[in-house]
Amino acid sequence: MSDPPHPSLGRGQGRAYRRGVTLGVARELGLPIVLWSAASGDPDPHLSETDIVAALSGRVHDGGVVIFHANGRGWHTRDVIRDLYESFADSKLRPVTLAEMMHDCSAER
Repeated sequence: MSDPPHPSLGRGQGRAYRRGVTLGVARELGLPIVLWSAASGDPDPHLSETDIVAALSGRVHDGGVVIFHANGRGWHTRDVIRDLYESFADSKLRPVTLAEMMHDCSAER
């Protein structure tokens, strides 16, 4: 059996970001912390695909970070990402991964 992938980035769990604790754990693990500008809401089974897209549409901006759950805990995640991606065709927004966004950045900055 292979080892699970080692994370390369960290974030506070939900709204539980606590500066001293979160940053301390991240430093111990050697992980840069990522803050986000919008949370998708995809773990809520009561939100429809349309609800999530509508809530995010006005919050997605250049340089913004949107949190989704690619771990199977999100509802409508794939469809919402597809819908947002298609909407970017009419804007100047270009989706990128965090790795692309952080290229040449170091944790010391």
